[in-house]
Parts: sequence; structure tokens; C-alpha cells
Amino acid sequence: MKISSMTKEEIIHYFVSLPEWQSYVDAMGEEYDDDIDYAGPRNNKFLDFMIPSTMYGINMNPIFFQHDGGYEIGGDKSKRFKVDVTMLASGLFIIENWPISKWIWGMNWARKGLARRRLLKYYEGVRSQGYKSFNFH
Repeated sequence: MKISSMTKEEIIHYFVSLPEWQSYVDAMGEEYDDDIDYAGPRNNKFLDFMIPSTMYGINMNPIFFQHDGGYEIGGDKSKRFKVDVTMLASGLFIIENWPISKWIWGMNWARKGLARRRLLKYYEGVRSQGYKSFNFH
């Protein structure tokens, strides 16, 4: 499949069709809803409000739902690392396959580059502060 040949709906369908997706739904206690912002910590409403679920127009909500589900399932330190790295890898998948915007034709490379940098900042944030929300057992 060519890069940027997927639509937003196809990207969401890809994540929903993953075998482990149902375990995330069970852990979260709700089905995925694209209208809900899953970015940011649930226990801090201010930070939850300040952290957007889009990165320069690229909807990253499915990976944040996946990440929150992985944190609810919990585990040990290695499981937390796997959940965080999965968020990073899935985010890069979305960025690289997001449809090209006709409104910013010629600047999509910059948008994707900025989104990659912001995703790395999100990853650094969950690696440094995510232990507060991870369900260790």
C-alpha cells in the first residue's frame, strides 16, 4: 500500500481490527469514540485539556485510546515500556499514512515532520510521567 493512500476511516479501522483491540476496550470499559479526546492524563483535568489529540491536523486519537487501554491493563516495568513503544510506533504509522491535505499542498512534508517531533515529545512525557497512571501489579 502506498504512503498516504489510506483515509482517516481506514486508519481507524486498521487499529480497531487489531486482535488485541478488544482487550483495550474491556480494560477501558467503553468502546472507542472518535469524538472523545483520549490524550492526556485522566486524573489531571487541566493537563487533559491542555494536551490535544491531534498533531498538526493528524488525528492521533486511536493510539491514545490504545495507550490508555494498555495502562489500564497494566503489568510490570517491561509491559509499560512495550505499551509506550507501541504508542510511538503506531503514531509513526498514522503520521506516515495520513492523507495528504490539499489545502497545504507542498507543505505536507513539514506537517509530518512537526507531527513526528511532537509525537516524540508525547513519548518522552509518558516515559517520564506515565508511571503515575500505569496499573502496576
